[in-house]
Order: sequence, then C-alpha cells, then structure tokens
Amino acid sequence: MNFSKPTLTDLSLTPAISVVRGGYRGGPLASIDPRLAKGQRDLWANLLRSALGTQFTNSEELFLEHTLLVNSAEIIAHLVLGLDVEQLSPATLLSGDQFTIAGLHGVVDRDFFDWVLEVPGGDGFISALARRLARFDWSKVEHDVLKVLYEEVISAETRKALGEYYTPDWLANRVVSQVAPIR
Repeated sequence: MNFSKPTLTDLSLTPAISVVRGGYRGGPLASIDPRLAKGQRDLWANLLRSALGTQFTNSEELFLEHTLLVNSAEIIAHLVLGLDVEQLSPATLLSGDQFTIAGLHGVVDRDFFDWVLEVPGGDGFISALARRLARFDWSKVEHDVLKVLYEEVISAETRKALGEYYTPDWLANRVVSQVAPIR
C-alpha cells in the first residue's frame, strides 16, 4: 500500500492554516515572551509606523502574528523547493543559508522575526512548526499560498485597521491582461 502526504489541493489550505494558527493561539509561540525581543520589535514597529502612519498600533499580538506568518513562510519556502525541513536546524530554516548555497538570494533572509531563536523554547517552536508543515505535499502548490496564509494568520479586523485592501485575483488578472496582453 502506498501512503503519500496529503496535498493542499486535496485538503484545501484549512488544515495547513490550522497547523500554523495552532502555533500561535495557545501553542508554543504564545508561551514565548516577546518582550525578550524588544530590539527587533522596536525596529519592526518603526518600519510599520513609517509605512502605515497613524493606522499602525504597536501591539504584542500583531508582532506575534507577524512572527508566526514570516517564520511559517520561510519554512514553506524550503518545503516548496523539496528541502527536508526536519533535517535542517531552526537557525538554518530562518537564515536562508540553503537558498544562498543554491544561488537564490532574497528568498529567505535574516529578519526581525528571528528573535524566536534567541528565547527559551524558540528552537523547539521552529522545529515543531517545521514538522507540522512538512506533513503536507508542498510540491504541487498551484496558487498563492502566502496570500492565503497571510489572510488566515492576520485577521480581517487587523488588516482593515491597518488600511490593507486587496484587489481580487480576477480583477488583477483582467487589469494585467489589458495592460500587457499575452502575445
């Protein structure tokens, strides 16, 4: 009998998103004290404040949600390329070293959200998140997983408060086809 990993197409993104949300809501990330990451949080807050102005509220929950979002996206990037995330150290997963070795720059880099590695339980959180995300077959992804991930991790209420609005895919595709028709 041949058992294969469930695909995102078969299951929809809901189970994968549940895995990611489980890392935040009452999961291991919730027990990590983000005040230990004050320097990175201050840099993050200053950047978002300069981009969003008065709409930005520096909240611990938003910082944790962004941390979960970015850490998940970095792990998913490794999985989409077929890398065995369970064999890579948490520091390697968040650093982008595997992409640099492959000559791919700017895919995954060190960032504000690597603070997780500096606090007690952080390595374990990243390892557990990688194991949970590795349960899915990311090689057959046919749509924008990161958009769906973002919309699931960052609540609609938070996105609205930040002034974020999205152009539906059908409209974006129509505009692109009108501006740059396929030849």
